[in-house]
Amino acid sequence: MSDPATLRARAGHLRSAARTLRDQAAGLGQDVRTVRSRYPVPAPALWQGTAATQFADALAAASGAVDAIARDVLAHAEHCDLLAAGCESEAGRLDAATASTPAP
Repeated sequence: MSDPATLRARAGHLRSAARTLRDQAAGLGQDVRTVRSRYPVPAPALWQGTAATQFADALAAASGAVDAIARDVLAHAEHCDLLAAGCESEAGRLDAATASTPAP
């Protein structure tokens, strides 16, 4: 069992990690979005054929994979927030238990 100060410090670290994860998740996929904007598909005036189709398929797959990773990162950030709330709740419970214990 940890003391309240340690639990509150852990909660702070978890919340900081959650913020960092959310910030980083926002940038995931930026390269894919850049490629998509520079080389739109389909673009018959630019290119067509087997290579264009393969490119479009690969880009769609990459986009889907990156989106899935971003969702996982955001889910982990939410989990960190929940763990932080649990740490703070436990710290409050320990504080209350200590306050209600009579001094010897």
